[in-house]
Amino acid sequence: MELNTLVLTWTISPSAKTLWKSKKELNTFVREKEYFDAIYYYLVESDFNTIIFCDNSNYNFQYKNILLKIAEDKWKNLELLKFEWNPIYPEKYWYGAWEQEILDYIFDNSKYIHKNKTRFKITGRYIIKNINDTIKQLEWQDIYFQKPGIRARWLNVGTAFFKISNDFYRNNIYMHVLKVFDDIFSSKTFDMRNFTSYPYISVEYIYYYVLREFFLKEYSTHNYIANNYIKDTKLHYFLYHLIVKTWMLDFNKFNNLIDTIFFKNMYGEIINLYK
Repeated sequence: MELNTLVLTWTISPSAKTLWKSKKELNTFVREKEYFDAIYYYLVESDFNTIIFCDNSNYNFQYKNILLKIAEDKWKNLELLKFEWNPIYPEKYWYGAWEQEILDYIFDNSKYIHKNKTRFKITGRYIIKNINDTIKQLEWQDIYFQKPGIRARWLNVGTAFFKISNDFYRNNIYMHVLKVFDDIFSSKTFDMRNFTSYPYISVEYIYYYVLREFFLKEYSTHNYIANNYIKDTKLHYFLYHLIVKTWMLDFNKFNNLIDTIFFKNMYGEIINLYK
């Protein structure tokens, strides 16, 4: 039987050594309740019949039995995985790398992940209000990516939400993204200042580097937006929708033009690692 599968990721109890914006982000109990709310929402409100949640802080989730009972009552599959992260990823590479570690771990260890050819992925605490419409709109598209928003670096891939096939993940992302992170941080010549103004390298940029040939030559985009639960202003949200609907955040001819002009300049430091 085909399973309509959702993968939820994140970290219930992050390390104080990681690069967080505020102490509130380190509050384990607040984070745990937010994860409970998200899993509960997708169990009760969504058409997903299989939900895989994975925590990489090896935390004993106190809501586990409650959620498993809800899943049983709803005739749904709920898998709650946990493991202890590689401390290099959150403490040195930034948390995008550790989320990628979660996705690779799920691919290796989940009992449900390979029972369907495709799955949706959502960063754990995000609630997509129009999730069932999203599932329906993307039903015939095995792979869906969109840019995360207006940024100084246009060439990037949204990783908070996407849809992907297992074959594509195996061939193009599995272990590939983490290898780029490893190569960057083991290099003695890589100059972070030439790549980004931030004290880290975002996983959204690494995804674009890894998947660039696919976006330029093969990807047939479906211009659709999942209605994320975000705390931005209504004006920002309106502008984001407007830009999406004018195709500026998709991987099309406009993106290819930007890539032709700016790719070598933006990604030169990474390109040089593989010469």
